[in-house]
Amino acid sequence: MATFRDHLDKIVVVNTFDSFYRLIDDRFSTSRDLVQMLDDNGQEIDTHSKIREYILKFHFPTIDDDVNLSVQTDKISEFDLITEEEIISIFEDCKNDKSPGPDGLTMGIIKEIFFDYKSLFMKLLNLCLLKGIFPKAWKRANVALIPKSGKDLRLPNNYRHICLLPVWGKVLDKILAQRRLFS
Repeated sequence: MATFRDHLDKIVVVNTFDSFYRLIDDRFSTSRDLVQMLDDNGQEIDTHSKIREYILKFHFPTIDDDVNLSVQTDKISEFDLITEEEIISIFEDCKNDKSPGPDGLTMGIIKEIFFDYKSLFMKLLNLCLLKGIFPKAWKRANVALIPKSGKDLRLPNNYRHICLLPVWGKVLDKILAQRRLFS
């Protein structure tokens, strides 16, 4: 019996996963380009980890733990189950070789999994829909900060952020967005 790793080796002939990271590394290397960052009070932040944390908090503010986000479970039963046609429609609009999120799976790999295990794939997405959950792992992203050319890099708004999210979450998100758009 073939393992999942064997299946991936068969699918992935060329490693396109690291092309995005090479592009970012060529553009900005933190080891050679440490820039002093100014906080909200104009004080300098001078370590890599503090600068990274400050920029991320600037671009992605957190929700206070006191805020209670709840699911309207009475509305969940109103959703139709996700169909094979919806998933295929999403796949047709997505490129296979985009950089993956933290799980390392590209759209091409997810498509292969879908076409080999359609019922399992649809069961997973429909379970998320019926339970009213969006798994935390699908919300985690690799974030690349790209400095804007000719800008004062001591200010956090002079960095462009790119989030690389897991494809599973993108598929579910696109299905829900498509349903809202056409309902």
